[in-house]
Amino acid sequence: MLVKRRLLTILLPLAAASLTAGCTTFTDNDVAARVNDVEYSHEDLSGIIDAIGIPEESTNDLGTIRSVTNTLVLAAALHDYFRAQGIEVTDADRDAATQGLAGSLPTFLEAPDEVRDLLIDAQAHLTIVSALSNGAQAQLDAINAADVYIDPRIGTFDSATSAVVALG
Repeated sequence: MLVKRRLLTILLPLAAASLTAGCTTFTDNDVAARVNDVEYSHEDLSGIIDAIGIPEESTNDLGTIRSVTNTLVLAAALHDYFRAQGIEVTDADRDAATQGLAGSLPTFLEAPDEVRDLLIDAQAHLTIVSALSNGAQAQLDAINAADVYIDPRIGTFDSATSAVVALG
């Protein structure tokens, strides 16, 4: 009886720990990037890469993936910064972004709605910040205020350069 009790005492915590660890890994497995409370999945990144029209041979290139991730991180940080500063992204801003993207990306209109929405939102925010007299500082302030997580398989976010970079 003592052997069974001792075995249970050892096996139950191990089983609980492995189940908990498995759930944690599974939960974050599809998160490519997180900026404050906004998460982007690997599927989001793939959809954007397809919508941009990246050649097939470059779709798995980490430089390409980091570049797309970096754009999403900046746009999400600007979204929160604009809200805090009272800067509004209007329907006209989104319409202009849509027209610009449709004119420059041949596969944009064929992309799923969610992907188009991500691209339109990013383009609108980036266009507005570039028109601000303090646009460069606004970008830095937005990034510095953001809580950024990048899937280590992609890289890490370097706040000194405001860029997604390779680990190491």
